[in-house]
Amino acid sequence: MYSFFFTTLIIQPIIIIKNIPANVCKQCGEYYLEQNVALEIEKIINNYRENAAEVIIINYFDVVV
Repeated sequence: MYSFFFTTLIIQPIIIIKNIPANVCKQCGEYYLEQNVALEIEKIINNYRENAAEVIIINYFDVVV
């Protein structure tokens, strides 16, 4: 299991999510997320979207139980 940064630009704010658990394809080397992780990322983005900060840095394991 690897971890990587995910950055999304949804106009404002910029949301950086650190330490996202990811897998690596054995054939092509691409990172990919399991469905439950992708759904958690979507929830995180929706929860922080209306924040007044310009840049938000979140540790995945701090917000996902």
